[in-house]
Amino acid sequence: MNPAIHPLIEVPAGHGAGQPRPPAPGDKPLLAVPPGKHDTGEAVKSLQEVERDYIIEILSRSGGNRSQAARMLNISRRTLQRKMARFG
Repeated sequence: MNPAIHPLIEVPAGHGAGQPRPPAPGDKPLLAVPPGKHDTGEAVKSLQEVERDYIIEILSRSGGNRSQAARMLNISRRTLQRKMARFG
């Protein structure tokens, strides 16, 4: 056990902090692309575009009430205002 990482987590010999463990049989890749879905020809949205679209959706659901939208997003009203200003 390596107490430098956490006293309750056992680390196998040769695997310290920052070192990935070797894949185990049956492990699935983290970002697997389903068969036949390699290239759909659709543009991929950026994280900012996804966030902007989600904020617009939540504002719509809240009837434009920014305080309620901020609560639904679990962010402060001021953070919502900053994000809205950044997105334009």
